[in-house]
Amino acid sequence: MKRPALHAAIAFIAGIAVSWYIKQVIVVVLVFLLLNVLYFYSVKKKIRAFKNLLLWNVCFLLGYVNFAVQHTIMLMPVRQHYDAEVIVRGYISDYYRADDKKTVIKLFAESAEKGGRNFSIERTIRVNAYNMINDNDLKPGRYIQISAVMNKPARARNPGGFDYAAYLFSKRIAAYTSVDAKDIIFFEEMKKLPVISFGINARNYISEALYNTLSAEKAALMSAMLTGSKDSLDENIENAFRASGLMHIMAVSGTHIAFLLFPVLWLFRVLGINRRAAAIISIPVIIVYCVITGFTASVMRASIMAIIVLAGKILDRKAELINSIAIAALLILIINPFMLFDSGFQLSVGAVSGLGVLYKRVFGCIPEKIPLFIRKAVSGTIAAQAGILPVIARYFSRLSVISVLSNLLVVPLTGAAMVFGFIVVILYSLNHMLAVYAGYALQAILHVILVIADTFASVPWAEIHAHHWKLSWCVLYYALLIVSGVYGLAFFIRYRRVIAAAIFAIGAVLVIQGFVPGGIKLVFIDVGQGDSALIRSPEGRYMLIDGGGSYNEKETGYTGRQVLIPVLMNEGVSRIDHVIVSHAHADHMSGVLTLIGLFPVESVGLPFYSGVYEDFSELINACNEKNIEIRLYKRGDTVRLDSRTEFIVMNPGEINYKGDLNNASLSGMLCYKKFRVLFTGDMENKAEESFLSGNDDVDCCVLKVAHHGGKNGTSDQFLKRVKPEAAVISVGSNNFGHPSGEVLDRLYSAGAKVYITKDRGAVVITGNGDKYRIRTWLADDRFTFFFENDRLN
Repeated sequence: MKRPALHAAIAFIAGIAVSWYIKQVIVVVLVFLLLNVLYFYSVKKKIRAFKNLLLWNVCFLLGYVNFAVQHTIMLMPVRQHYDAEVIVRGYISDYYRADDKKTVIKLFAESAEKGGRNFSIERTIRVNAYNMINDNDLKPGRYIQISAVMNKPARARNPGGFDYAAYLFSKRIAAYTSVDAKDIIFFEEMKKLPVISFGINARNYISEALYNTLSAEKAALMSAMLTGSKDSLDENIENAFRASGLMHIMAVSGTHIAFLLFPVLWLFRVLGINRRAAAIISIPVIIVYCVITGFTASVMRASIMAIIVLAGKILDRKAELINSIAIAALLILIINPFMLFDSGFQLSVGAVSGLGVLYKRVFGCIPEKIPLFIRKAVSGTIAAQAGILPVIARYFSRLSVISVLSNLLVVPLTGAAMVFGFIVVILYSLNHMLAVYAGYALQAILHVILVIADTFASVPWAEIHAHHWKLSWCVLYYALLIVSGVYGLAFFIRYRRVIAAAIFAIGAVLVIQGFVPGGIKLVFIDVGQGDSALIRSPEGRYMLIDGGGSYNEKETGYTGRQVLIPVLMNEGVSRIDHVIVSHAHADHMSGVLTLIGLFPVESVGLPFYSGVYEDFSELINACNEKNIEIRLYKRGDTVRLDSRTEFIVMNPGEINYKGDLNNASLSGMLCYKKFRVLFTGDMENKAEESFLSGNDDVDCCVLKVAHHGGKNGTSDQFLKRVKPEAAVISVGSNNFGHPSGEVLDRLYSAGAKVYITKDRGAVVITGNGDKYRIRTWLADDRFTFFFENDRLN
């Protein structure tokens, strides 16, 4: 068998991936047994195609079991304390300042007190400490005590959304909480953490050396390049580097390890140290650098691969790149299977795999008359980018289309900057003035890098929106990538008939899908304390009703950028045909303000009443700047999505609601055949009376409950008329008592099944016009052997 480590790694990764989504252990065990029967049958019949099946099966099962066991063990001590206020005592294992108001503390919680009882925890939790005046009290190993609500890390709450649980689990964090700095009790007792303390002190020293020899902007950039710490990096610089395809130079990885090792190995050669001894001495250097950078996924992968290469030099054997990647991935995932869901791990492994598989092929396609260094740089960039294309689309929802050019200019400068950066840090401890003089050269290099990044980022088409790829397309893409890199054009020529048949079959399926109308789909997006729903009509037209948001959306753009755009990319939306904003409150309108500045929108619909131009002035002005059509609607109007789908406007009516934004909400019925969904905005009792008296046919299948389930709406009389089978309440954490217990009781009494986004994430409804199906985005993450009530705690 060629490359057994690669086969084992792929199967192991598949097992972990399956464990993230399938929690019923019995299903995997049955599949494992079935495939083993198939393997032994193939041995008996001498079917060579299945000769590696036993290795795949065993490694797949080991990956699944490893994740299931570690996941269950990690959460077992803290699960009973989720959503409860506890007194936690433990020691600080790490910390960093996120911004002026927030400091993030990694607290190793030894014990928790709840209800007068003490519980052993022995798990790491994340503490967001606000209003910390200075960080002098924060030292690795120092014991502290906090009283706070322990929160469960949440999976992605929306399609395409950020998976906070995966992010925290990859760092072995089992819970998170938030406290005010004044509520933290510090003790003099210290826990000895020599390795962690060394890493933090080294990062602080590097930061001090850079800030004392460079300008603040360039020191922050150099610190990110040397240690991976982006805490002090300006958001505009991050955006420029992302748009120009240069973010990878701030994520410490194999390139940075190489730039560290090359001068070290060169120095050893100058000193007359032989190759084997130099390799032995270099291994501790890599380990120390790994400690300094905080054991991030990309650094660990690169460090393990570098150690494998150095071990090959010591043993006079050449390390093979693909096998090295596989061994590094296996070692990391055996120790911490949660790393598979870390974006840094995926980007790092994907980029290096792309280099290992495609680099030579791409290099051979570039004419020899082009200078060698350009051929190498272009080949490396294309190969690495090809390896991470689906990953970038998934995590960033955008792709840089000029990364090849920007990397061609910046990558050589990155090596020089890294070398000068290390020189400045070393000289700072020897002679401050020499460090300053070296800093002049470093400043010049960093200035050129920043200019290049800003220049390329300013190109209007530098970045494009990227739809999230379906799993089937990702599998097909990477299969083609591997075949192209390993076998080249010869494979496609040899199997041209089979490939032509496969292309024809796929094309036929796509054509048929294009002609056969799909069903209707609604996504009630979890925007926290707000409303937003995306509708896809059977003929592929899109409507967005409200966009969520908050009063600081204009400063942060969070809801539009981090919630709405990922949902749109996941759903394959390239343009929104119509946006309806029910009323001018921030929790319905602010996200739309951000969205129209980022995404193509054809028209925006608003409720028609006497104060509409005043209440929606900011949105109307923004639409005029973007040449987006404004439409005003009142009771009796119809918005036609396609030939069979329409939205019938039922509110506002003739009553003047000026100054009463909630009751002026644009409300109406979405109709597709027999399927009907009633959207009510933030209507209250006053508008409900007008709604019922002014509309005859108001019964619905699904009700979007008004005003986040507030007690001043959704009356018994209203429910008796609309007769919902299901009800969706879009709500987040709030101080208003939403959803009201009275409203919930009324909904249950009316026979409606209630779905609350705060508890269950996005609510997704699909239907064919006669029948419909409702599912929620959040699911129970506990493993079970047989049934739902057999959860492993």
